[in-house]
Amino acid sequence: MTPLFGFMGSGRIIDAVMPQPEDFLRLAQQVDRLGYDSIWVGDHISTHNPVMDAMTILTYFGTVTKKVKLGTGVLLLALRDPSLVAKQISTLDWLTLGRVIVGVGVGGEDPSDFNAVGVSIKERGARTGESILAMKSLWASDSASHHGKFFNFDDVSIKPQSIQDGGPPVWLGGRSLVALKRIAQVGDGWYSYMVSPRRFADGMTIIQDEAKLIGRDISDLTGALLVPIRIGDNEKEARRELADHLANRYAKKFDDHVIDSYCLAGSTLKIRDRIKEYLEAGVSHVVFMHAGPVSELQDASAHIYEEVVNKPWN
Repeated sequence: MTPLFGFMGSGRIIDAVMPQPEDFLRLAQQVDRLGYDSIWVGDHISTHNPVMDAMTILTYFGTVTKKVKLGTGVLLLALRDPSLVAKQISTLDWLTLGRVIVGVGVGGEDPSDFNAVGVSIKERGARTGESILAMKSLWASDSASHHGKFFNFDDVSIKPQSIQDGGPPVWLGGRSLVALKRIAQVGDGWYSYMVSPRRFADGMTIIQDEAKLIGRDISDLTGALLVPIRIGDNEKEARRELADHLANRYAKKFDDHVIDSYCLAGSTLKIRDRIKEYLEAGVSHVVFMHAGPVSELQDASAHIYEEVVNKPWN
């Protein structure tokens, strides 16, 4: 199977000066023109870095692109009412002729996200699982009802319905056993992050085993990977730049183990060899998160596509 590749177009902004709107416009158009399969946006309500609203910037990307899939990577669903999110997503999917992928995560690394909207951080997993079921019921029916611990509604109609039958695919993030079980129960894909090839393969085995226990067919479940990347012929410098980016992004230091196990740093040859390990482990859709400021993203997206993506993978 030919692997698919995506590019993270919006997330935590670490630039010294806030980028301009046209920076994102040109980036999205280039990602579309180059031939990437998807473009992705991150999500936070309140964190130490500037972050644009996920649905707003994804809609912006949708209006200036024609072919590329549009993904939330990942949407913190526990912070929102699922009916409102279902409406936003179905509308965007309709406007873009079925190009949306819904990446969902539980969050938790930034407690201020939950404080901002008055949601208990302890409920994030349960809220996320229930919200996915609620959204899928709204996308699947012209008159949907849902009764759960957090959300209740009867005979709700979300129109326009999404172009994709039953709604866009929902890819779930997370690495814990609870997260992997949730994917087996309600996910259409695993949007993994900070995993090694070995851990990805083990995680997919757990998902498959859990799905068998509940009698769910997940033969078409997508195995996706979001991975930080920094290309450079000087491997030591590339590793340092990647580590510095992650430190600025998450306000904490990352050791060599993280860079070696979960990231791509160094020459294109080394990076392609590492990607092949992920493909052999079961990854079918790789999303690159360039470890650098927004001012570098346009050049980086072209370099990564030309030197890493657009070469034979057989």
